[in-house]
Amino acid sequence: MKQFKVSGKKNFFMPTDFGVPNAVYRHVFECYTQSFTKSDNTLLILGYTNGQTPEDIKVSDDPQSPPVRLINYERLTLLNVLNVADALITTRENVSSICVDYATDHGAEIYSGLDENVFARPPLREKISFCDSAPLLTIGIPTFNRLKYLRKSLAAICEAVGNDRRVEILVSDNDSTDRTAEFVRAAQHHYSNLIYRKNEENIGGNRNFMKVYSEARGRYVMAIGDDDYLKVETINRLLELIETGANQSLILMRNVNTEDFTVIEGSGTVEYMRQASFWTTYISGIVFEKAAFDEIAAPDKYDGTGLDQVYLQLSVLKRHPKFRVMFGRILREGSSAHLPRGYNYAEVFIKNYFDIVKAEAGLPREDFAREKLRVLNEMLLPWFTAIANGGIQLSLDGLPEIFERYYGSETYYDKAVEQIKRLGILK
Repeated sequence: MKQFKVSGKKNFFMPTDFGVPNAVYRHVFECYTQSFTKSDNTLLILGYTNGQTPEDIKVSDDPQSPPVRLINYERLTLLNVLNVADALITTRENVSSICVDYATDHGAEIYSGLDENVFARPPLREKISFCDSAPLLTIGIPTFNRLKYLRKSLAAICEAVGNDRRVEILVSDNDSTDRTAEFVRAAQHHYSNLIYRKNEENIGGNRNFMKVYSEARGRYVMAIGDDDYLKVETINRLLELIETGANQSLILMRNVNTEDFTVIEGSGTVEYMRQASFWTTYISGIVFEKAAFDEIAAPDKYDGTGLDQVYLQLSVLKRHPKFRVMFGRILREGSSAHLPRGYNYAEVFIKNYFDIVKAEAGLPREDFAREKLRVLNEMLLPWFTAIANGGIQLSLDGLPEIFERYYGSETYYDKAVEQIKRLGILK
């Protein structure tokens, strides 16, 4: 094995999943050979144990070809193999987790993995990126003293992307006093694309979200709640949209109860509101093109409304109108476990929402009226019911006056008031 250990060269070792349908090693081999340049100074070592050399892997001695070597590590101790490896690339099946254990002890980077325990054995990304260019996507998690949720949200992301350099994972810690820092820094030993930033003081939740947008390195950026757990399929599909989209400034992910993802394309704020509606308030589903976001002249224009994100989307679309909306089940079960509290629901989701939409979306009168009815039936009444039942601790102070101001001219106003009164939240 000593012949593989060359000073300055980085060795990637991968135990192949030869004979497995949709074998991962083929993706890794293709990505490596296609992206390799001489300046990389790397070597890909593909190991096998069953005595059969993967027939589709052609190893060349040509010095101009990407350096690849095949070894039967059944004849060697695994420790000897890992002693010459700077990084381990694992596969989905037929690879003992002992590979990852040895690699961790040896100090090797782990570029993908097998086990659900993501911080002991990082899970698989089927396509490994070896380039050092800026990432395609930054997934940011603003957090404050909510480690029990952060563990799950970060694990869900890492399960999907592993060490894929196309994705930057950015944790923005709002000066937590729990063990958040210790946890994330330990995870960084396994994930080279995991960035940790801790504010010197608590700057408030809204500013912490904005900090994710400003510090992201990705071409696209999203900031998710630390209690929202993205599905693997969601992140994979999002990366596909980014890689295939032309001049899209915004992607919105709408959570609907279907396993299959559907995508629509559109242009402009009016068409966007027709497709997005009040899902524009769901910050975890919003993906901005970073360059378009950076052009917003006054990102804090609606600071204090609780709905800055609605304005930010509309502002981006005014200058760069192309968008996509992705419909599907984007979150894992158990997401959004931390129930909201501490604000006036009527003020934020009636007054502030309609004030921003009316001022910024440019909706024709009929569209604005349609949006009001849609918000009432699909968002306000369900939330009013949850609040009335005691399931959500939010204020409804001033609801009669606010509701009359924004819905009093509608033909269905009296009927809506009766519905709300039956809930016991209007007198």
